[in-house]
Amino acid sequence: MTVKYARLGVSSNDCLALALAKQEDCPLLTGDAALRQVSMLENVEARGTVWLMGELIEANVIVVDQAVSAYDAMRADGSRLPWHDVDTQIKKFRNR
Repeated sequence: MTVKYARLGVSSNDCLALALAKQEDCPLLTGDAALRQVSMLENVEARGTVWLMGELIEANVIVVDQAVSAYDAMRADGSRLPWHDVDTQIKKFRNR
């Protein structure tokens, strides 16, 4: 798998995580665009930061303001999250 996807910028550790998710028939948690693309090719569901933050809020592990602070730090650090989805998520949780 590593050789197959090396040209797409996927590391051997990425391939290991993907292979394990495929073997265990579970979603792959990643923020890496290349790994997300490869997971689609391998029919492995990939979930990312926005999904994880939503789960943490739903489970009352964090409150919305903590998520907002974390997202603000990610934005300041140059993260390329789907910011429209982030804004939609925050509005959803603030309005419940």
